[in-house]
Amino acid sequence: MANDLVSASEAQTTLGLGAADTDLTALVDQVVARFAAECGREDAPFRTTQTARTERIDGVRRGTIHTAYPISALTSVKLGYDSTDPDETLDVADPDVIQIVAGTNRIARVDGGIFGPSVIGHESRFPGYVQVVYNAAADLPLDAKRACLREIARIWRQRGAEDAAGEGFGGIRTDLSLAVDPTWKDAVAMHRRIHL
Repeated sequence: MANDLVSASEAQTTLGLGAADTDLTALVDQVVARFAAECGREDAPFRTTQTARTERIDGVRRGTIHTAYPISALTSVKLGYDSTDPDETLDVADPDVIQIVAGTNRIARVDGGIFGPSVIGHESRFPGYVQVVYNAAADLPLDAKRACLREIARIWRQRGAEDAAGEGFGGIRTDLSLAVDPTWKDAVAMHRRIHL
């Protein structure tokens, strides 16, 4: 899985380490992958900008579809099972056909058409597919980065004490097995994708 959300050098700086460490790099990738999994984003990890990203989306028989990432520029939208021989190619430059709001992942047909077949049956080549080519805007939320860096630091600092059940300081005791960073919990809740 591509990891653009947190770099090993950012984790190194957060931890105040002087030299790079392969264990730290592996930990960074594991934590970011776990965050993506808890958010339901294994197929769309947090990324920097992408040029000419191509997605194939199931036809939904509605007037709107959603891409995996925010759109900075829409290049093409083709409908049909075979994108080399599409049933329909939409004019993405015509605001009377397609509308998007830059920075969002929503594409709307405003010409009265839908994404997907209008008739269910063999002649409609159901299921319908939509191939979207677009430039994706960066999707690197600061709260997600912060949550991952905090989790990386927590795990890194506990190395060697993995079997400890708790820790105490100044009369305050924390059960490590139950400790969940609220920053992590809030960021997962904010960025969780619900698959319909």
